[in-house]
Amino acid sequence: MENLKRYILDRVSVDEDEMSRILRYFRPMQLGRNRHLLRRGQIASGYVFIEEGCLRIYYHRDEQEITGWATCRNLIFTDLSSLLSRQPSVFNIQALESSRLYLISHQDMQHLYDTIPKWQELGRKLWEEAFVSVLNMIVSYQTETAEERYERLLAEPGLLQKVPLKHLATFLGITPSSLSRLRRNRK
Repeated sequence: MENLKRYILDRVSVDEDEMSRILRYFRPMQLGRNRHLLRRGQIASGYVFIEEGCLRIYYHRDEQEITGWATCRNLIFTDLSSLLSRQPSVFNIQALESSRLYLISHQDMQHLYDTIPKWQELGRKLWEEAFVSVLNMIVSYQTETAEERYERLLAEPGLLQKVPLKHLATFLGITPSSLSRLRRNRK
């Protein structure tokens, strides 16, 4: 839980009492390799913090799995669309390796927003970061080549080591053979 505590303190300053109250709402969870946190058709019920491990979000198109995003770092996230609309998710969230997570329900998150003002600030910062990340991804797909997107991925070695190439290829919007060519040409 130290990573979660550090993640929070890197974004907002809360005192020890507030931190203790916040952390009580997070429940530990182990998710085995290839197990799902959320499947298409389910409704997201809360937020997750990745203490250790690697998760990917994917969807199906023409009977192919398309990886929309993957992370192997400390992060709080959810399928926000499903969570807020209470509609079934169109995404799957899967562990790419055995992962240790902390979950907080939507109701508990709302309770913290209502009772700890700094938690509202954290929520705002989380979604600002998420929005900028998504915006950068959209711009990247509109202005960069697959090779340029791959070069940027090289800055995140955890992803390249832990995410199978077939998933990285769909994330980059290319075929696995094209990714193999990119990797070969880079050496």
